[in-house]
Amino acid sequence: MKNLIQTCALLSLTALTGAQDTQVPTIELAQDPSSSDSSLVLPAFNGIAKVRDAKDVTVRILELSGSRENTRSLSLFPLAGSDKLRFEGRFDRSIVMQFTPSTGDISFQADAAGMDELADTPGLPFGQNAVQTALQHLALLELMPENPSELVVRHIGGVRLAQVEDGVPTREFNKVTSVHFGRRIGGVEVSGPGSKMIVQLGENGRLVGLTRRWSELEMVASSKRDMVPAGAVPAQVSLDLQKTHNKAMKINASQPRLGFFDDGKGRIEPAWFTTAKVSYDPLVHEFAQSGEAIEALSVISALRKSTADFVQQDRAQEAPTKAPEEAGGSADAQGTDD
Repeated sequence: MKNLIQTCALLSLTALTGAQDTQVPTIELAQDPSSSDSSLVLPAFNGIAKVRDAKDVTVRILELSGSRENTRSLSLFPLAGSDKLRFEGRFDRSIVMQFTPSTGDISFQADAAGMDELADTPGLPFGQNAVQTALQHLALLELMPENPSELVVRHIGGVRLAQVEDGVPTREFNKVTSVHFGRRIGGVEVSGPGSKMIVQLGENGRLVGLTRRWSELEMVASSKRDMVPAGAVPAQVSLDLQKTHNKAMKINASQPRLGFFDDGKGRIEPAWFTTAKVSYDPLVHEFAQSGEAIEALSVISALRKSTADFVQQDRAQEAPTKAPEEAGGSADAQGTDD
């Protein structure tokens, strides 16, 4: 999807005041989505969970992470109030894994060697080496997507240990490298709680962490009449931002951009993503005394009849942006995880 020009005419929308003690923000919103996005007709998808045997997946991950001794007499226990299964290492209590049979979601965590030592983790991969190592782990675990071209590198970060003297950090040591993968469908970026994998690497590229929220796609055909008219988008975005930030003083929003939203619950839909800077009155809100605006995001469905869960605590954390590289490309960015 083409990069959109952010500079555009502004439409000032001020809502009518309800109760006298309610402050209603002034919203400055891009007047219209771009013509290139407005003309797109995107399908929706039902997520199909490719679920494998929970015990088999757990054994594979433990063996690949160098924790073979924890596979003896392996048991997974159901978590109360959910359909998740949990495993904790018998010989290494730092090893924790959760598996969701209904969705195939996986969460695995183990400590890298020497996390408390004031030294870099030996053999820690960076950049493209880290990407290739992460892909190798996913392939060995048989957790790669059915369509590998959908997998893109979003970010390479990690965990660092700081040496502090007199309260001042004097040196940092690289302990873990994290490779964050996202999804692109037909050139259109996907955001939301689903369609992501995070692979964490330790000494000599050993697997020390894995998060996988990924379902395969079953397309649901759509047409122009199924999409929300582009002319109605600015008003809907304004209402969404005002509802979420009704105590703000002013909201400056960018041009709405079209992408896919994966709710992590088996539904992927086209959606309008709008980033915004939210300002609060420093005389009323102590946190606003620095004068800095808060980054915000509005996510609304682009379908007239949406079935995705857009109202949930774990919403999309960022608008879809062009991924730096395909998963097989080069990526050398490094830094701490957000």
